[in-house]
Amino acid sequence: MHVPRATKLIFNKDEAWEKYLTHCGDNITTNQIECIEKMLACG
Repeated sequence: MHVPRATKLIFNKDEAWEKYLTHCGDNITTNQIECIEKMLACG
């Protein structure tokens, strides 16, 4: 059985990534956003 990585679990818990983007999206680069979204999609 595959167990997701801890970082992925943190970003997915209670939609934390979406909430962070809503509140602090202006403070991070598009490259950082892309890397995190790829990590969430792939594992």
